[in-house]
Amino acid sequence: MQEVTPKRDLLRARLVNHTFDDQIMTYILSSPVFEREYLGCGRLHAPKDRYQDTYRIKRDSESRWHSFPRCLKMQFLWHRLRQHDPQDEATWSAFSLWFHQLLDRELPRRDITTHAERAALTNQLLNGLAYGQFQPHDMFCRESRISTLQSFAQEGREHWEPFRWLHDVEEARVLLAGDAIQRGDAKGFEELLNQGLLLTDRSRHWHVTPASLAARLADLEFTKVLIRHDRSEGDSIMERNRVSGWAVSLLGNAAVFGRVEVARLLIDYLKKRKPSQKRTDCVMHAVREAAERGNTDMVEFLVDCYGSSQHELLHDALHWALRYCHLEKSRVVMVQRLLRHESFPQTMMNREYAKGLLWSGMNPTKPGVLRALLEGGVDARSFYPGANYTPLQTALRDKDIEAASILIQHGTVMTTRLLSAKAPGKSCPPVLIMAVRLGDAELVQLMLEKGADPTFKWRGKTYFLCQEGDSLDCRIVSG
Repeated sequence: MQEVTPKRDLLRARLVNHTFDDQIMTYILSSPVFEREYLGCGRLHAPKDRYQDTYRIKRDSESRWHSFPRCLKMQFLWHRLRQHDPQDEATWSAFSLWFHQLLDRELPRRDITTHAERAALTNQLLNGLAYGQFQPHDMFCRESRISTLQSFAQEGREHWEPFRWLHDVEEARVLLAGDAIQRGDAKGFEELLNQGLLLTDRSRHWHVTPASLAARLADLEFTKVLIRHDRSEGDSIMERNRVSGWAVSLLGNAAVFGRVEVARLLIDYLKKRKPSQKRTDCVMHAVREAAERGNTDMVEFLVDCYGSSQHELLHDALHWALRYCHLEKSRVVMVQRLLRHESFPQTMMNREYAKGLLWSGMNPTKPGVLRALLEGGVDARSFYPGANYTPLQTALRDKDIEAASILIQHGTVMTTRLLSAKAPGKSCPPVLIMAVRLGDAELVQLMLEKGADPTFKWRGKTYFLCQEGDSLDCRIVSG
């Protein structure tokens, strides 16, 4: 079965067939098809295409590797370590060479002599390494390790020092911190920080940054540890005015996961330590994350908890929700609630400040958002200064009859007088002609009821609207 079944189907089969899980995984990890399809090994072509193919293969293999579950990564890493034979260069890889070098250095430092202790340390290091953002193609594939092998052969193992350019950053300590974070051990993580690990430390081979990894969890205990050990309060102006990357990521993840206590704790910390503009940018990032997922409760909490620049945050949340949130009901609810928020100034409803809200809400498949905006007080005549078309022209050009009807009912502009002289909308046919061409009698009748003139001039000719029963016709009469 394993010989004839595609590897992708085998990966799915192991999820429902635990009886043969070990056998299936052993077969998959030992197969060259796995390295070729999932790591991009052995897929380079002619020399002239080598650069482009290498970039594409690295990109594809990276996306597949990072989507693997942790257990699959751990099984593969252990498999590649067991494959490594110091006497056989064919079994070497950049990963196995670097890791064995790291392990050989750490064992005597930690006075580890038994096989069980060695296996436990190896498992901890691999667990931290599994979440590294490295390129799997560069770590595991033979064509990518040629330069590493040549360097190893020239200098000899006893003189080869792959970490010489890492300065004072200890790879093992960073990986152990990653292991503690993955296990949810906040005390173990803080112990490593007390021993000298910095939040800015990064494993350059494996691209593991403990602070970023801890920020992904948005956990309250880890947040307290990160705040206690934040050393961005330096002496220079640059350091004092900077918000750490982990803080931005942590607050964004707290918004995504709905962790209110984590968000409150971090916002209170930022308000005490950081300049207003920097912390506002950090909070705005979190507001956008919540708005994109349609989480109105979290948006309102962040705005109220922060207490500053509330109108900017609310306006940005509306824009972000209208542009990127794909949940129709959530978008409508967010528009309704944020427009009624006590911190949302009514001056933002007029044509000067509501720039873009109307355009963002015009979607042919989701008219509910446009209706919620207009009913919430957004001026139907508002649009960007220098816009190419009026809102009504845009709806008619998109053949969105429902949006056009909603705009007309709320008093939108049916002329082009607000457009600049060079705007393309100036040369479009009058909106009444555009509506007639769509063939919707009710829309044309609504326009007439709202004040559209059935007799008008355009490009030197006179037009008038003739109606016979329910049929509509537009005839051109020379002016």
